[in-house]
Amino acid sequence: MKKHILFYSGGKDSHYVLYKLLRKNIKPICLNLVPLSFVDGIKYFNTPYKKELLEIQSKLMGIDIFYFKPEKELMSIFIKNHSLFLEKLFSRLQQLFGDTDVYIANDKNDMRINYKKVKLMKSIAKVNGINVIFPLKNMDLDDMISETLKYGIKSVCIGIEKPEFFELVGKTIDFEFLKIIKVSDIKSENIQSFVIESPLFNGKKINLNPFKRIKIENSYYLDFSKIKV
Repeated sequence: MKKHILFYSGGKDSHYVLYKLLRKNIKPICLNLVPLSFVDGIKYFNTPYKKELLEIQSKLMGIDIFYFKPEKELMSIFIKNHSLFLEKLFSRLQQLFGDTDVYIANDKNDMRINYKKVKLMKSIAKVNGINVIFPLKNMDLDDMISETLKYGIKSVCIGIEKPEFFELVGKTIDFEFLKIIKVSDIKSENIQSFVIESPLFNGKKINLNPFKRIKIENSYYLDFSKIKV
């Protein structure tokens, strides 16, 4: 039987894809790519990564989140040779799960910017018996904010790669947020989000207050000492 895997980060895009898949009675394996955390527990795709955040989401949803964390050798390959990394990643997934659909939550802007990488990814995945699906390929940030709010999925900005707009970190990602970034030349790839409310959370909400904003290199991120539900 074909398996379904969702690369899941806990942000609004991958959570929205999870929500839509479940509505179609597709129950994907949620896989978090921990190896891309260059300093485990500190950075995750340019975002401070705390496993405890995902574990809270997992508990609220009653859905296990699995962590793909191979040896350090594969990490060094990712940094030096993205193509070889993808070959090893998809080969490993094929060994573990066989015939598989892999869902990746890249929106229209991500697809355009990373066109060559997306093409390479599809090609390498196909050779390894993996079908890569991009459910958000026709949706931009406006669409994502509208859709998530329509379905009761609420997220906050936990990272931004435009230091001059550091005050947006910690803000709810809503239509007001959208107005600000539209006049500020901020793109979806400059923003990291985390879902704090969802129909999948069974009526509960994640509270990240109190928090402070910290600067890492040229980006600002949310740092919090307590997480409440």
